[in-house]
Amino acid sequence: MSWNLVCLSKNRGGLGVLDLAEFNKALLAKWVWKFSDSPDAMWRTVVSGGLQGRRQRFLPLPKPSRCSSQVWKVIHRVGTPLSSVIRWRLGKGDRIRFWTFHWCGSGPLMTVYPELFEIASNKDGMVWEFWNDSEHGGGWTFHLQRRLSNVEFLQYTQPYCVITNFRIMEAEEDAPIWILTPSTGFNVNSVYLWWVEDRPFNGGVARKAHQIWNCKVPTKVRFFLWLAYNERLLTRAYRAIWRPGENSECPLCEQSLETVRHLFCECSMAREVWSKLGHVVGRAWNPDTLDQLWELGCRLSRREDRSIRSKVLQTLVPAVMWAIWRGRNDKIFVGTSVSPEGIWEGAKGSMSTWGCYCAGAHSVQVEQNALFVS
Repeated sequence: MSWNLVCLSKNRGGLGVLDLAEFNKALLAKWVWKFSDSPDAMWRTVVSGGLQGRRQRFLPLPKPSRCSSQVWKVIHRVGTPLSSVIRWRLGKGDRIRFWTFHWCGSGPLMTVYPELFEIASNKDGMVWEFWNDSEHGGGWTFHLQRRLSNVEFLQYTQPYCVITNFRIMEAEEDAPIWILTPSTGFNVNSVYLWWVEDRPFNGGVARKAHQIWNCKVPTKVRFFLWLAYNERLLTRAYRAIWRPGENSECPLCEQSLETVRHLFCECSMAREVWSKLGHVVGRAWNPDTLDQLWELGCRLSRREDRSIRSKVLQTLVPAVMWAIWRGRNDKIFVGTSVSPEGIWEGAKGSMSTWGCYCAGAHSVQVEQNALFVS
């Protein structure tokens, strides 16, 4: 099982397990934010002076030297990508770099208008250096290395139109805004989710996982379903990967290789159990893959319906899968005989129990050709 998958949130197909390495980086990122948000703090003055010999009042963080502590080197490495999720609110303009900081428009001007940035003469200048006070309320002036051609002049007017609505406010300080949670400000959890949720994931598995974790069944059964749909159940075929030579036949039918798909969809004993469920719900039930099995279960439960009956219907497919898995384990580890009728009786017991305690029904009775919920 991939650790990246396990650490993804449940809505994206993972288990939501905390990645301690990434969470530690998120905690260190808090100091990056404090460095930017607390320009007058004593510790910030000491850090800036010790690293560069002068007080630095803005991001990026001072570059660590060879004599810098390992902690500061890690903080600097963590803080480098954070500039992409920080937007600045313009005040005096003495803490914001005109070209490289995101303070107007959809991003930093250097990335939105790279051609114009190439011919800029003051690439590291602060915002206040580009502002000119005048009788008409002030205006912006771009410092360029040469005159513009007609095509470049059109490119010059685009960023000017973007910043024309911004003005230097001498009475206010420049302040960073945390883009991920602008209403509540910076928090460590938003950094952690931003890093972890940026990992690639399977959208189809994520949709199934979201429905699995909302299913009205016990938690251990939800975890079992999650393993099944990710094909990570410890079947004999899965064990044969690192234990070659062991018996890998299906313990129920003893005819084919025991994979997750075979155990729940292709096995002759499992098909008999699914046909019994089909008689109860009044429709043909012969899934060939786990995806088909999931689609049939979703249609059956009508996810938009929040009635108690719909919640009980959500438990039918998990109950049958759980009964098949328990019957399979009983035959392997206990040595008991297993039959479709026995598996079906176990599934009906789970349906009744889960329907009452998990879905909120008073009673659930599964007859040969009907399901009664009250």
